[in-house]
Amino acid sequence: MRRIVTWTAITLALAAGCGKDDGPAGPGGGGGSSAMSATIDGSSWASAATPGAAHAVRGGAFIAVAGSSQSLRVVAFTIPNVMEPGTHELVPPLNAQVQDNIGDAMWMTGTSGATGTVTVTSISAERITGTFSFTATAVPGTAATGTLVVTNGKFDVRFVTAGAAVVGSDVAH
Repeated sequence: MRRIVTWTAITLALAAGCGKDDGPAGPGGGGGSSAMSATIDGSSWASAATPGAAHAVRGGAFIAVAGSSQSLRVVAFTIPNVMEPGTHELVPPLNAQVQDNIGDAMWMTGTSGATGTVTVTSISAERITGTFSFTATAVPGTAATGTLVVTNGKFDVRFVTAGAAVVGSDVAH
């Protein structure tokens, strides 16, 4: 249960959105915008186009990456706090989740043998890019059932300051 509460807190903090689009270039262009996308059980999913809907936070030994869609479906994962590209297996304590904030359903790796990978293709002090895929099982005590298969995942997100308050589309520090 503690894992669910911790992940819910991380997801809500990340999904709340922080950040400001500072540049005209979009994902892959080094500008200010961020984006995540994937295929979840055969259906397309993408983070909302609003500032801060997809971003990353460095915290201690981990980097948390999350994106929230217009329908409030959140995709999030943690990887080691790395400084260079590489592939990371999603095995405990690293994991990934899909959470439907409308309907109280959550699927997660790290339970019942569900696994996946995250490949970091580029990382700087400002942003992190890469790909991901995972299979997540329903978290007991939520409305989720069965498993979700997440494929073709892509992320190109800015780092934001953990604990930043959101005021409009600007970050208050």
